[in-house]
Amino acid sequence: MKRIFLFFPLVWVGLLMSCSPSDYQNAIPRKCPAVMSVDVARAGGVGSKALVQAMLHVQRIDNMGIDLARKIFFFESPKGQYGLCAAVDDASVLAERLAASGDGLTTYKDYQFARLGDAWVAGFSDDALLVMGPVTVEGQPELMRDMAKWLGQDEEKGIKASRLYQRLDSLQAPVALVACLQSLPEKLAAPLSIGAPKGAELSQLYLAATMETRDACMRIEGQTFSFQQEIDHRWQERKRALRPIGITYLNTLSTGNVASLFVNVDGEQFLPLLRTNVGIQSMLAGANAAIDMDNILKSVDGDMAILFPDYTGEQTALSILAKLRHSRWTDDIDYWKRSVPQGGSLVDDGDKAWMYRGRGLSFFFGVTKDSQLYSGKDRQQAEAQLHAAPYAALGSLGVEGARLAMVINLATMEGSSTDAIGNVLRPVLGTIKTIVYSMR
Repeated sequence: MKRIFLFFPLVWVGLLMSCSPSDYQNAIPRKCPAVMSVDVARAGGVGSKALVQAMLHVQRIDNMGIDLARKIFFFESPKGQYGLCAAVDDASVLAERLAASGDGLTTYKDYQFARLGDAWVAGFSDDALLVMGPVTVEGQPELMRDMAKWLGQDEEKGIKASRLYQRLDSLQAPVALVACLQSLPEKLAAPLSIGAPKGAELSQLYLAATMETRDACMRIEGQTFSFQQEIDHRWQERKRALRPIGITYLNTLSTGNVASLFVNVDGEQFLPLLRTNVGIQSMLAGANAAIDMDNILKSVDGDMAILFPDYTGEQTALSILAKLRHSRWTDDIDYWKRSVPQGGSLVDDGDKAWMYRGRGLSFFFGVTKDSQLYSGKDRQQAEAQLHAAPYAALGSLGVEGARLAMVINLATMEGSSTDAIGNVLRPVLGTIKTIVYSMR
């Protein structure tokens, strides 16, 4: 009998805990393709408050009715909109502040909403605040219906019941992200999906990462994986072809490059990884029309850098630097010259150097005396990549020894559509000039 009387208080405590404010995360849709958590108290140097202020259209968020001792979540909804989710500690104060900063409050299905600016909508309960957008004025009623549904859902329907959230929660870091590669820009997803098994779709591939900012540089350390066990097992096995990178090309970066990818590989093992990567294959398609890039890449043995000077045009310009095991493929160049597609040309351009032009593409490539492949849109660009042009002390950022590293130069994207990445990150992470991603 005593055991029975002890049991009921334990059940009551459990019920109270299950209804605690920590359940504010349930307002995040379960099928979100990307979620980032920010521990405001621990995220030194991360301007999370600035982003919340910008989204809420307020000057300060202290005494806003939001519990900043709890994590703030940023997410992409299943419909492709962006959202913020925060814990509410005083709904009356929050209502007062939102009414003052927005266009007043409206009530829909027991929840209060405010329109913020021209493209954002805030909705909240006693436990959770959602801010979502961008959305047109015509689309706001539908978004409010979705937000009301999400604000009222329980844990079984919220993000906490998903495998994505469980992976995110396992990342013990002030700022953490888990995202489906399909939700990332195509030219970012392509190198991240290196090694994925043939037939695997981007919707099945994920990135789990932690991040921090320092001196206008955002450092991301992550791992790619799949929730589908067979795909994940094959992917991790294939990624063993990626060896720890050295410093050969880490300090020979041009500040004008939009992005740079670094690996250390045996070309014979690396080529099968590239052949199943649709994104990178499309980037190499122009050169492959007249040059046997597969044969060239098979000769690589050591550090390799794939550099993207720009993202303009239909065909992405790129440069490749690599340590070669041999250059026997040069014996085939006379055949390549005779096999150039109509309208193109492949000619000598110096000692062990050649130039291809055709189909709107210019591609120079050559072999140095110390067996390095160098290439670019022309000789000047290719040779410049070989010489030190200090970009950032990448070695000091812990990139050396990683199995894959990628550098994105946001400064080169100003005024372009790709600059949207920087515009989204700038309020939360401050002025960022460089993103450095590394995979161990």
